[in-house]
Amino acid sequence: MHVGEFCQWETFNASCKPDEVIMIMSAMYGRMKAGRCASRSYGSVGCSIDVLSYISAICSGRQTCNLVVPDQHLREMRPCPIDFAAYLEAGYKCVQGRLLICSVWSVVSASDLCSGLIN
Repeated sequence: MHVGEFCQWETFNASCKPDEVIMIMSAMYGRMKAGRCASRSYGSVGCSIDVLSYISAICSGRQTCNLVVPDQHLREMRPCPIDFAAYLEAGYKCVQGRLLICSVWSVVSASDLCSGLIN
């Protein structure tokens, strides 16, 4: 599994081999601990939010994914006080699979529309 911290204005880059796709395993946004993006501990700040479903919706199932931290959606979540810069801590792995692109032009969920196309 690839895990990293992505500080403000850095880009989360995930990529896999041509016969693999990304599976997001973990994603937290905020100030979780002292590390590369937060060089000092300020006590138990505890200002973070689980963003696994959001990052997974953007990246999982793709061969590559690039996300500048913070994007508009992450910025709006604002799990920390304004004077604490938040960062993304995310982990992914590459799994065997292929990219599936579906177009949805009516009120049908993409999973219903695409489910018959996956073997």
